[in-house]
This record gives sequence, structure tokens and C-alpha cells, in this order.
Amino acid sequence: MVSFANWKDHRFDCNIQQVKRAEFDVLYYGLFFSDCIQIFRIESSIIKENRHGGRIFYSDFQHKGNAGEGQFHINPSTLQIHLDFYHYKMLTYDELHKLLLEAG
Repeated sequence: MVSFANWKDHRFDCNIQQVKRAEFDVLYYGLFFSDCIQIFRIESSIIKENRHGGRIFYSDFQHKGNAGEGQFHINPSTLQIHLDFYHYKMLTYDELHKLLLEAG
């Protein structure tokens, strides 16, 4: 596990797969670090268009024949883009636990 403060010192690759942009308006996605969860929010139209300078390197060629479906990776080369342009919220594990209990 990597702490958020030290993410630049580690190699990692998170793959957000099977993104079907036609099926949603907004995508929420997150990364789990040892000390927190970073939550991101991106509009469907922005994923492919890479507007606002926040290019996420979305590929709509995930699998042969899977029209309308794609993926993007979050790694040390791209995480700063997600933090700068699409960061929504940071949660501690205590906050997540409380949210889950309230939803339960």
C-alpha cells in the first residue's frame, strides 16, 4: 500500500475498463491509498474530448469488436492530470466507513 503523500515515489497502474460513455453522463472513479481514497468526477463527453487541458488518454479500442467501450489508465504519469482537473473529494477510511454504515 502506498500513502497518498508518497504516490510520486512508486510505480502503479490503475486501469479503468469497460467505460461505456453512452450509458452515463458523469463517471465517478477512485483510487485507494493506504491513508485515504481519492475520488474523481468526469463528464462522459470530456472523457474522449480531453477538454480543459486534462487529457486522460482515453482509448476507445479496448477490445476488438467492442464498439462504444473504452478504457484509461491512472499511473504516475497521469495521476496529476486527474488531481488537477477531475478531483472531486478525498475520503479517509473512517469517513468511508461512516458513509457505508449510514447507507446500510
